[in-house]
Amino acid sequence: MPARRPFHFYFAIALRRARTDAEMTQQALADRVEMEPSEISAHESGRRRLQIGTAKRLTDGLGVSLSQVAGMAEEFEAGVHWDDIRWPPPD
Repeated sequence: MPARRPFHFYFAIALRRARTDAEMTQQALADRVEMEPSEISAHESGRRRLQIGTAKRLTDGLGVSLSQVAGMAEEFEAGVHWDDIRWPPPD
């Protein structure tokens, strides 16, 4: 059985999904939240672990809630494929 990945890995995927569905580039998000695009890339790839404050800043910049992105991350962790996740989630 393969090793289980840490939750921040799935959160990173969900963050990227939220950004791409918002039709926003890494540069546009970086400008909005006053970060470098390389930081956005590092967070979305899971190379850098997100602190809660940074995660909130990024989700606010995307116009979504932290809990929505965390919920999507839980779906990825459960094995749901990118194309099978409804985004934005229903109210």
